[in-house]
Amino acid sequence: MTYRTVKNLALKLNKDKFNVNYMWCKPGKDLYSNFSHPVPSDKEIECQTRELVDSGVNAVEFVVNERFVPDPNLPWKDTNFWDKYYSIDTDIVFTWRSGRQEYPFCHINEAVIEWNVFGGYDKSKNIVKSLAISPWCKKDFIRNGGNENKSEVVYLPLTSPVTNENFRKELNIDSETIVCGMHQRNEDSIFDSHSLDAIKNAVNKSNKKIDFVFMGGSSKYKDYANSIGLKGHFLESSSDYFDVSKFLNTLNIYTHARKDGETLGAAIQEAMIHELPVVSHTSQWNAHIDTIGPGGCVKETQADYNKVLLLWVEDLNIARKVGVKGKNFAKNRYSWEVVLRQIEDTFQEVFQNKTNLLLEWDPLPLDVYSKRKYYYIIRHTLLNLTVKALASIFGQKSTRVLPKIKYYLRILTTR
Repeated sequence: MTYRTVKNLALKLNKDKFNVNYMWCKPGKDLYSNFSHPVPSDKEIECQTRELVDSGVNAVEFVVNERFVPDPNLPWKDTNFWDKYYSIDTDIVFTWRSGRQEYPFCHINEAVIEWNVFGGYDKSKNIVKSLAISPWCKKDFIRNGGNENKSEVVYLPLTSPVTNENFRKELNIDSETIVCGMHQRNEDSIFDSHSLDAIKNAVNKSNKKIDFVFMGGSSKYKDYANSIGLKGHFLESSSDYFDVSKFLNTLNIYTHARKDGETLGAAIQEAMIHELPVVSHTSQWNAHIDTIGPGGCVKETQADYNKVLLLWVEDLNIARKVGVKGKNFAKNRYSWEVVLRQIEDTFQEVFQNKTNLLLEWDPLPLDVYSKRKYYYIIRHTLLNLTVKALASIFGQKSTRVLPKIKYYLRILTTR
């Protein structure tokens, strides 16, 4: 979703106003993360690159071999990023990220505008604007120390369905069967059983024909479905929006589940634009309550989640009406027209005031890692040991626990 959105932004920007360089790389290795970025095929890359070039975008590929996820400030390994970056003319750098300080932006001597997806705060003076993907993200950005005047909400824009096709024929599912499902990235730490438990409950209590289809997600979903005796279908994740659209057209009801919740809920947005009613649950992050709006409901307990799904299965007309409301809501709030205008206005504003905005910025020199070699060796070693200890306790969650530990250590050491 991230890749598709930023790529579409590059395609849609007014080329009479902006010269666009689109820097991209294939996924490298992320140490201490079991999240697998989908790797596009050579054919996909060729098609996407041609699309960018044909629209007047300069597509620039670079290489990153390895990143140390627990400390994003450490440099990438075996990368040619800087050679590629210095080969192009740049006035503004636009990026999609978590909001926290990270490499390589601390070394860039240009104005950086971020699309902030987790509400983190980077005190670097070249981060001149933080566009929050939801009101929740903006509130968290401010809570973490960010300046309210530097932040505004710019929702993730939606692309309309690109096909009317579905996977029912391939999966041998007839038109009378009510199909539930969801799509998600492959990460064990966000696995949640709400969706499968509710589908199992509906299968047990309803006389209707019910099936489910999941796209992507952790292998734990398949294991859990087998453990509760629930039969369904699991499709491979895809970076091709045609496949995603075809998958969503297969469903009648979108049964969302994610252990840590959502800071927006891009997958939910995609379901809504395909006219699917959405049922979800509360969690650590609950921005999806606002995202869904009238297009569904978010329940606090498994029992209440089960009741909603069973109600919709028993009377699909109720579910359809909710889906229509959700689609209209999504089209009005998450349209490319609105988002593109916000971003282009931000680019213009920053460009006109760039000199003043960067007065206090002194980028970190690239040779800092060699000059402070022993500091970074010790830092890397200590972080390695800490992460290994946390991983043995929290598993994949350790990558989220560590920033919190750093945050409280900074508070203690500055008192």
